[in-house]
Amino acid sequence: MKISLTSKLVLYFLSLSILPLSIVGYALYENGKEAIERQTFSYLDTATQMQEGELDLWLGKNIDALRLLTFSPILEKNAPILATSRIKADPVYMRAYEEVKDLFSGTVESQPGIDGISLIGRDGVVLLSTSENEEGRNISNYPYFIWGLKEAYVQNIFIPREGSSPTMVIASPLADSNGVTLGVIAADLDLQMLDELTRKKTLIGETGVIYLVNKYHYLISEPKFKSGRPLTSEIHSYGIDNCLKGNSGQSIYENHQGISVLGSFRWLPERELCILAEMATDEAFAPANSLKENLIKMGVFLTIALLALIPVLTSTITKPIMELVEGVKEVGKGNLRYRFNVKSKDEIGELAAAFNSMVKSLEESQRQLVQSEKLASLGQLAAGVAHEINNPLTNISNNAQMLMREVNGKYAKRLEVIEENVQRASRIVRNLLDFSRAPEFHPEYIDVNLLLDRSLELTKHELKKVKVVKDYDKQLPEILADPIQLQQVFVNIITNACQAMPNGGTLTLVTRFYRNIVEIRIADTGVGIRKEDLSRIFDPFFTTRKVGRGTGLGLSISYKIVDAHKGKIEVESEVNKGTIFIIKLPAEG
Repeated sequence: MKISLTSKLVLYFLSLSILPLSIVGYALYENGKEAIERQTFSYLDTATQMQEGELDLWLGKNIDALRLLTFSPILEKNAPILATSRIKADPVYMRAYEEVKDLFSGTVESQPGIDGISLIGRDGVVLLSTSENEEGRNISNYPYFIWGLKEAYVQNIFIPREGSSPTMVIASPLADSNGVTLGVIAADLDLQMLDELTRKKTLIGETGVIYLVNKYHYLISEPKFKSGRPLTSEIHSYGIDNCLKGNSGQSIYENHQGISVLGSFRWLPERELCILAEMATDEAFAPANSLKENLIKMGVFLTIALLALIPVLTSTITKPIMELVEGVKEVGKGNLRYRFNVKSKDEIGELAAAFNSMVKSLEESQRQLVQSEKLASLGQLAAGVAHEINNPLTNISNNAQMLMREVNGKYAKRLEVIEENVQRASRIVRNLLDFSRAPEFHPEYIDVNLLLDRSLELTKHELKKVKVVKDYDKQLPEILADPIQLQQVFVNIITNACQAMPNGGTLTLVTRFYRNIVEIRIADTGVGIRKEDLSRIFDPFFTTRKVGRGTGLGLSISYKIVDAHKGKIEVESEVNKGTIFIIKLPAEG
């Protein structure tokens, strides 16, 4: 059968244009869907982080309010009476009882997060409470009472007794004017406030929701669910079940209502709570689905239009598609500077913009990789340069010392200057060598408190104008570490702290042990570090000092040493208020 040239042209044109367009459109849809998924997960992760911060802030405010209450003059005057007398027929006791109860009731009214306050004696008996049915109960076996005798404590959500509602309790020790512990002040927190906090932060789309689940699989807050099930029955989903196993992450799953969602879940071990942020997949992928529908519609329309407008379509559609294909080939060859020059506002333009964005990201990743390789090469170069410089410095130092024995007067002083600068250059060389090579690890069991004292002794020439405050944990266990390397870290940080306080100040050293971690805090009251510099202070050769005052390697070397010990080093700082370096080391090697 004879086929006309027009038919052949239509067939060829359709084959060469619609098919590639379909492939490119499918790739665009998949890439767009993946980009939306990544972005949505990023939003959800941010939402859970914000909710965690709100929860910590809320708890902190309530704890501060409770601590402030313990310093109340009314409580200071009447608590000893309530703790010792307990005779309600005694007018003095009743006056004290009424004054303290009025104080507690006023605090509950003025502090929205607190639902009730109780005064508990040292024997665990509730002496006074804003809820009178609590008075006389013995709660000596409750964790918040046991720990509350020692320090401010938060008991996570629990059910006090069968048939009662779940609650969260904060407690703080109460002492008389002589420091003798009289008992515990405990406050029940209003769990409804958690729901209100969650509602305020739900800004992740129309179907987006943030909610809390406790370790018993109970829903603590329920914005938008309106299920009537908070704290009444267990709920389950992939996100909830994984989170309550102590995991944090993100996934696509069906929530406890059977709705397909993109979810991010974060486990809060200290609070024994799970924060979940979720958005329905229908809403999240709506732009991608819309794009898919548009691509299909566009394909149908183009098929019909091409049959009548082959010449026009050849120039308006085939050309940009071929440019896209050429661009893909260029990128495949490694040309990451290639960009599509398609300015149209249709789906092809969207494809070009998405591809350009993808290539830009690849280019940035390649740049970072090259930068990492350059840094490694710089380390090798630093090692070579250090070795080359070390021998001449040694010769200069030896000759200067020999001449110093033979001359005096102004020449001897000049030789001393030469010797001082040679020693300074030698220190720089040693830093370069330390930076360029992996430190040898010679672990032994050491006393961190003793090592800090030795470090202070080594830096005593820097501490002439500085007041040193030591707050050591006397029960600190020994840790398995290299004492020479760890001492180098302490000396580096102490020296930096002293140099940050040229006119004097306070250097505070604190050690603590918790959760199998030994924590060392070294704080100064110096000039501080600018916020924009905090993320770079551990970078090699970065320094905030004037030129000639430092190599910028001390903290980088310290970071490597702490990392080699499987520890962490963090920094907190505020300009003109001071800096705190926090070193966390495992108690077991």
